[in-house]
Amino acid sequence: MNKESFINHAKAWEFTEGHERDRESGIVAEARTRAAEAGLPQSSAAQGAMVDTLLALVGASSAIVVGTDVLVETAQIIEGFERFSPSASLHGTIGVTGPHSSVARVTTVDSSPQGIAEVRRFFNAVGNRTSAILRAVNADPRVYLTRLNADDYDLLLVSGDPDNYTASFAAAPRLLHRGGVLVFTDVLAMGDDASSEGVVNAADRSAKAVAMRALLDAVEDDERFSTALLPVGSGILVAALR
Repeated sequence: MNKESFINHAKAWEFTEGHERDRESGIVAEARTRAAEAGLPQSSAAQGAMVDTLLALVGASSAIVVGTDVLVETAQIIEGFERFSPSASLHGTIGVTGPHSSVARVTTVDSSPQGIAEVRRFFNAVGNRTSAILRAVNADPRVYLTRLNADDYDLLLVSGDPDNYTASFAAAPRLLHRGGVLVFTDVLAMGDDASSEGVVNAADRSAKAVAMRALLDAVEDDERFSTALLPVGSGILVAALR
């Protein structure tokens, strides 16, 4: 690949991100505004569109979001259910609750007290605009994921601190239905402030970059999953449970 090709790829990424940002719904756009006001990180718009499509492909009605300050990611999942889930409708309420059999369910596990507080505050404000049920928990995913019902979830989305990834990968085969999807975001560690170009730079030995290299090897070598590494956002690894 020559220099011109690299430039064109960068332009394509920028165009795609802007295109998907323009298509985001009011709920996700409002979540971005709230996250910016609170100083929380912003996830990729193209990532959100990709996850929405995965929800539709697997016919999902239950999802887990594991991360650090994951207000926008949670909003993207909720919006995905509103658009694609056969169990979602455009009216209803959202609150902190347990499993629900007739509507879309989202469990957000955020290790940041500020992050989970913002998730709860925001969705209390927009709850009359979604039918999905939210369970929002401030907890260590290494502990909390072991408490969730086995074989009960369609999609597991992971972001943030490296510990979130290892805990989620360990728990995913038990939590997901067969055919369920595990999505690791920022798997190239380009969105981490401590990284220096992330996984693509072999000299980057930051904690996130080192952890993501190990994660890629572990997930791709695990015969229980079919995987694809995609240049969406700051890198997505999609792993479908066989």
